[in-house]
Amino acid sequence: MARGKLQFDIIGDATKMAGSFLALGAVITVMSSAVRSLADFEQAMAKVAAISRSTEKEFAALRQNALDLGKSTVFTATQVASLEEAFARLGFTAREIINVSKDTLDIAAASGTALGRSAEIVGSTLRAFQLDVSQTQRVVDIMAGAFSTSALNMERFSVSMTPVAPIAAQLGISLTEVTAIMGLLADRGFEASVSGTAFRNILLLSAQAGITYQEALTKITDSTGATATALDLFGRRGAAVASTLAGLTDEIEDQIIALDDMSDEAARQAEIMQDTLIGDWLKFTSALDGAIQKGTGLVGVLRDITQGMTDAVTGTNQFTRIVDEKLFKKIPPTGRPFTEEEQEL
Repeated sequence: MARGKLQFDIIGDATKMAGSFLALGAVITVMSSAVRSLADFEQAMAKVAAISRSTEKEFAALRQNALDLGKSTVFTATQVASLEEAFARLGFTAREIINVSKDTLDIAAASGTALGRSAEIVGSTLRAFQLDVSQTQRVVDIMAGAFSTSALNMERFSVSMTPVAPIAAQLGISLTEVTAIMGLLADRGFEASVSGTAFRNILLLSAQAGITYQEALTKITDSTGATATALDLFGRRGAAVASTLAGLTDEIEDQIIALDDMSDEAARQAEIMQDTLIGDWLKFTSALDGAIQKGTGLVGVLRDITQGMTDAVTGTNQFTRIVDEKLFKKIPPTGRPFTEEEQEL
């Protein structure tokens, strides 16, 4: 009887302790997530501080920019920090980074591209075409328009622009025009690297001949042997692209007009892409992350919780000692009856 009661009490205590362990595990999970979020953000901002060489005031503004956008968009503060790092690597000032952030978030959300990578591409495009940061919305609208009306996407855009953008800018050819041409070539199966390199060579060889690339394309169109003329003008590496573009002069003009007419296109697409269950969930998790980052007293709270968990583990050790003493030391071997002292337990 006494033995059964002893075992029942121990089992009851063990059940209560198991429940405590489950609650403790849940607390640890939440704490781990919070600590990781805080640590990741602080580490990301440390990179921003090191690369941007910002003053204390400028860094505070960058940090607040990341926090504000992190709690109000689908992106976390840490992801916004990766945007700031990317722009800082391209030489953008703290003020410029803050001014380009929202538009870059829009094109990242619209295209489904990582925020840091989107910042690299937007920033390099601005720099390559020698555009002021005030033109960022126009740039992302052109990009979003091209991505939705041609086979271009973020990576194809980047790959095709890398070789041709600086030369095009020097020759006074706009981002809209180059983007329209890259999109039309992508629609016809040309790889992005081929399109960009070939069009760069077309621009250079046309300039060397003292004519514009449009005049060169007209020569191809007006000739009796288009392919032979393209070969004469641009060689084997540029002939295929040149002869293709010569037959697309009307389409090029139409696409330039269409892209120039794009207004708030990146923001419009971003809103549509985020108006989903996944978008709602990302906004929720981002807002939650923002609340974690904003809590100025959170470190003290985490310390209190950690100390409480330490006390719980200490209590577990004490419970284990009691179980060992009562269950294994106080219960007699099988076959031997309880003594009167044992029955009184």
